Amino acid sequence: SASVSVELIDPEPLMVTAQNDTSLCIGGTITLSAAVTGGTAPYTLNWSPTGPEVSPSVNTTYTVSATDANGCAGTTDEVVVGVGDVDPPVFTASDTVGCAPHCVELTTGSTADELLWDLGDGTLTPGPAVLQHCYASSASYTVSLTATSGEGCAATWTLQNAVDVLPSPSAAFSASPPVTTIEAPTITFLDLSAGADSISWYFGVGDAVSHEPSPSFTYDSVACYTVRLL
Repeated sequence: SASVSVELIDPEPLMVTAQNDTSLCIGGTITLSAAVTGGTAPYTLNWSPTGPEVSPSVNTTYTVSATDANGCAGTTDEVVVGVGDVDPPVFTASDTVGCAPHCVELTTGSTADELLWDLGDGTLTPGPAVLQHCYASSASYTVSLTATSGEGCAATWTLQNAVDVLPSPSAAFSASPPVTTIEAPTITFLDLSAGADSISWYFGVGDAVSHEPSPSFTYDSVACYTVRLL
């Protein structure tokens, strides 16, 4: 007869160790991990309430357990996923319409760790909560503000057409005739301005003024007169 000796060796206890606690920004996704020792490979990890790929909207604790090739279960471990968030940095703009160059004041109540203004004219400015900015050219400008928390989470608030900068009017005119005699002292002026809604002529004589587009003025004495168009 023959005999066979069999030595049964129990594997090391099955133990699972979850990764360190971690965090992400709201809307983000992370893949959790855990290490397994003991038992008999291969192992199956079981995550609760879900996992390993998770996208929590609030701080959540995930529990992980392991099962080895023999169906043996081991210890469990936990990992906490913190969720960071930052409120959209709402802001207001004062004196939003004006002629170029035009300056506005932008104000936000955001208390985020970092602020970045995009002023719509190619200017990016970090902070502050109250910002003054001058626009040199006429256009409609969209302004955005991005707030970033200490955890690196960001939110952006955009105000479309926040500032409307109008072209400044240009004043020009002609006089006919530009030089005359006292025998023909009446001069006719022609407005050649652009972008003006109203005009005022000052003929260089006392308080004489006209708001007509092409007025005539009669001078009563010989002199050189400075005529202004506003």
